[in-house]
Amino acid sequence: MNAIDALRQMIDNYPGGRAVIAARLGKTEEVLRKETCGSPSHKHGLIDAVTISDMCIEARSPHCYAFVNAIAGPAGRMLELPVLDMAVAKQDLRDEAAGVVKEGTDVLIELNAALADEQISDNELRRIDKEIDEAQTKLQQLRRDAHARNLAGKPAHLRAA
Repeated sequence: MNAIDALRQMIDNYPGGRAVIAARLGKTEEVLRKETCGSPSHKHGLIDAVTISDMCIEARSPHCYAFVNAIAGPAGRMLELPVLDMAVAKQDLRDEAAGVVKEGTDVLIELNAALADEQISDNELRRIDKEIDEAQTKLQQLRRDAHARNLAGKPAHLRAA
């Protein structure tokens, strides 16, 4: 997923969507739509992109880390998600681990399909990237929730440290 796709996903999942973000940026919805659809006449500036990312992270909206992961991913890095809510510690981590395996399998399926002719087309690469992004998201969720479970099992005086 590239940075523009990540911003679009974040905007679509922000509470109130494009209308709220456009208003907070002082833009019309149409201008924001054009900036996030890849229109050659409209481009996101770095300050707007970071502002959108900050707004989504603050709201803890779904995919709020998509932009920073899209920036870090090509450098071979992945952002570690913070522990946000102790309620998630009650979730069964085994189910989450199974989700990681499922997403990894989806990556393998797309990769095998793409390599059937020993070439990877642009469309195949987009599908592979999408599956890798989904697998990374599941891994990050599992890590965050494992950390939350670890923290929840500690006495209160150790949690504060």
